[in-house]
Amino acid sequence: MAKPTGLRVAVVSDDSVSHDIARGLEARRIEVSMWVRDRRTGTVRDLRCVSGPSCPKVHLVVICPEALLGGRDIAEQCHRAGIPSVIAWGRHRWGLLGPVNDQNPGCQHCADMALAARDPDWVTMARTMTGDSHDPAVTAWLVNRIEATAAALRDGSNGCRAKSVHVRTNAGERSLNVPAQPGCGCWVPQEASCNTLMRSAA
Repeated sequence: MAKPTGLRVAVVSDDSVSHDIARGLEARRIEVSMWVRDRRTGTVRDLRCVSGPSCPKVHLVVICPEALLGGRDIAEQCHRAGIPSVIAWGRHRWGLLGPVNDQNPGCQHCADMALAARDPDWVTMARTMTGDSHDPAVTAWLVNRIEATAAALRDGSNGCRAKSVHVRTNAGERSLNVPAQPGCGCWVPQEASCNTLMRSAA
């Protein structure tokens, strides 16, 4: 039996799709805590739910939204609390991870703005995208990426790296650099994260 990795990951989900990811991480001997979000309007949960006695001082919060543009509110909460997070989204034969939202320049809002600037149709397309059951290859790819990200954060080897969004499609895998966007202020913990068209669409 493999030895425990010492990694601690919290998985925050809008639905049950993330259960496959959680099981994959546990199979790697990673300590996992789960939180399936309540969909009732106005329901608010604080970050103690994802970083509490069952999984103290998590190395990474993995946010698994149902919609491609979802989860930004939790990423912002984590950023303000100084807890690294990453959005993981998947559907059949598609997967997307990143960038890491931490105290270094380049965040999920920066990625959203960069993708919108790169492709004017991105916002329209992304609004229609919702996740469904992952195939095993997408789940394994996300688990590999999440484990590597959590390990880099634990070991302190992630700070000086350029931020990236990792994408897996039928055509293969690619990584897109995410420069900090003007006006975002994501490297200043006390400053509210930027408002973007993506945020309003989530």
